[in-house]
Amino acid sequence: MATLSSPELRLLLLTVLFLMISADAKEKKTKTLRRTKREWISPPAKLTENTNYTHLEFIAKIRSDKDKDSKVEYYLTGAGADKPPFNLFVVDHNTGFIRITDILDREKYPSYNLTGVAKYKSGTKAEENIPLTVTVLDLNDNAPYFSLHQGKVTEESKKGTFVMQIEGKDDDQAGTINAEIVYSIVSQEPAGRGHMFTIDRKTGKLYVKEPTLDRETHDFYKLVIKGTDMGGAPGGKTGTGTVEIQVLDINDNIPTLEKSE
Repeated sequence: MATLSSPELRLLLLTVLFLMISADAKEKKTKTLRRTKREWISPPAKLTENTNYTHLEFIAKIRSDKDKDSKVEYYLTGAGADKPPFNLFVVDHNTGFIRITDILDREKYPSYNLTGVAKYKSGTKAEENIPLTVTVLDLNDNAPYFSLHQGKVTEESKKGTFVMQIEGKDDDQAGTINAEIVYSIVSQEPAGRGHMFTIDRKTGKLYVKEPTLDRETHDFYKLVIKGTDMGGAPGGKTGTGTVEIQVLDINDNIPTLEKSE
């Protein structure tokens, strides 16, 4: 059996010692990582407005693995928890289960920026605070509406003359189909021989339709405009508004003289 010389033995002992120290350090690092790990059951990326989630056991869960060593209690802060609207989101102090207590309305609050807090019974923090954002998805639950539009146009204006911009409003989420409005003319007063104006369905720009506007016949028109959301698709919500148009005079009549004596 071969024997090791003193230098070889010393090298072997140093190698074994290094491996033991490395293994111990790795184990401590693993334990440290495990100690700081926070377990999440993430909330739905988005919750839809006008939808009842109150029957669910939880929509999110916060949990610190430090509760294995000592009692940890969980809290929520932020608008929707301990700030208006109060207690819309509540957390079970023992389990970390987060529930919702009412139906969401995106037009009131499009999102909620909450913070999860984990504390020991003594009140000291068990973990760093955990951000929790709840985003509210839009439903088409608002009809278009209009303010009064007033404009002017000169008599005898050519067909296609721009009169004014009509703009409806919709409280549903801008940039979505729920707030995409198309326009149409419902009625005109005085009715005359037909519509004197036309409106671009998509842009809401109002134009002269017939080149026969005559101030001496009618110097004022009132239109009722309809807006339909969902891009005009079946089932879209509708709203109406009033447009008032004054017809301006031009010098289009030859002077006449009464018979003199």
